Amino acid sequence: MDPIDVNNVYAMTLDAWEKGQTNMDLTPSEELLQSETPYDNSNRDGVYYHWDYAYYNQKYYCYFGCAPVALLYVPYYKLTGKILPLNWAYCIMTEAVIVTLFGLILTLVRKFYKRPPLILLLLGLVSAVAGSGVLFGLNYSDRYHLCILTGMFGLFLALWTGFAAMTPHQSIRTANRLQQLAFWRKQNASEVSVSYQVVEQESWKRFVLLAVSAIGTVITAASRPNLLVYVLILVPVFLQYLLFRKEIRLSVRLISAACYLVPAIAGAAVIMWYNQIRFDDPFQFGSIYQMTVDNTAANKITLSRLPAAIGTYFFSGLERLNDFPFLRTKYVTIANRQMYLYGESTMGAFALPSVLLGAFSIPFVWNRWKQQNSCTLRRVVLACTAIAVVLLAWIDFCMAGILLRYMLDILVILSVLSTVLLLQVPALLKSYHAGLARVSEKVIAAAMVGTVVVCLCILITSGEKVSLFRAHPTLWNTWKEIFVFWR
Repeated sequence: MDPIDVNNVYAMTLDAWEKGQTNMDLTPSEELLQSETPYDNSNRDGVYYHWDYAYYNQKYYCYFGCAPVALLYVPYYKLTGKILPLNWAYCIMTEAVIVTLFGLILTLVRKFYKRPPLILLLLGLVSAVAGSGVLFGLNYSDRYHLCILTGMFGLFLALWTGFAAMTPHQSIRTANRLQQLAFWRKQNASEVSVSYQVVEQESWKRFVLLAVSAIGTVITAASRPNLLVYVLILVPVFLQYLLFRKEIRLSVRLISAACYLVPAIAGAAVIMWYNQIRFDDPFQFGSIYQMTVDNTAANKITLSRLPAAIGTYFFSGLERLNDFPFLRTKYVTIANRQMYLYGESTMGAFALPSVLLGAFSIPFVWNRWKQQNSCTLRRVVLACTAIAVVLLAWIDFCMAGILLRYMLDILVILSVLSTVLLLQVPALLKSYHAGLARVSEKVIAAAMVGTVVVCLCILITSGEKVSLFRAHPTLWNTWKEIFVFWR
């Protein structure tokens, strides 16, 4: 195997697996071995250690998700005998995230039975990509963001195929088949079995989609476990199908449940086994043993930090600059922290215009859905999503801190939610006033463009060490000449 950069934790994990072990092939220093409190950064002065690995039982481990290694590094190494370059891994995973993101949004649009204007749909897809933060991860291309992007891919895959398995189109086809069955039963009893065979033959698509959704759930757990909270959005969707769709045969419902549960349980068992042989705890991914500036084992989730979490993760603004590109993330100061809180420059979710406008549209869309008896499930999914977003922001704030990278845990689902909601608004307003609906289309389009602009500003001001500037050192000056032509 080629020499491995010690900072490439995924290549180091591949090297460990090829050697039949789970720990990294790194030797702890004598000072570290003798330290009684290795996780306290203040006691590591003069102690040599490898930065940001998990240190447990005198061995180094990778506490970042193992899914990128299993999905990208192992297949590439088996096929070529070489280690996949980290930049290539980022490019592959970014493309996978974008494809699954598009699939999820288009599936939700079809599920809601609204036909948005084509230009809004296209702008919504572009703004969702920008707002999800996937380009931020691609820009940094370091050890931290690949597992996040892989978690995004797993989450979008799980939600996309999960919702697709329960789309109204399949429900309509099934209902039509049952109506035909009732008619044929009166005409000719011999055709009854034929009709059931047609219905059952269509069910295999749902079985496959549910199995793929389970695989996406496992990928999420093996990449970014905290994103699993968003997979719970599928619970009310599945329950409605399994419990209240009495026109679907019981055997079909049981097989549907098995198609999701069996792969999910098998994947969970493998992940728990992998955690057990590393950290002697099936539910421990190793983050509390990380060798960084923060002893995360001492962090606690407290209710008193919820207001600060909401204020930081949702309402933090951007810093205005006097020169191009005029906007960038800013450092957030939290008074009365009560405990250590890691912090760097970041932004709030509502700094993205489309996310902010999507939040403002919730009461209107909610009331319109409430007036329609068939939209109960939509309101349940919307409520579950909102609760999950706030919950994860609170957990990240308490256990990790303030950082743009942690914001991706929130933006990953808010970008989808805001896009789907905004695409509904013009059609819902049209019943009130056609002119108002046309105005809303222009406002929504402006917000979506604004989100793309804000994300480009953040990419430009990310520093000279990121991928964008390493690949195009003169990009800043070129864009400045184009967009600030009057100076």
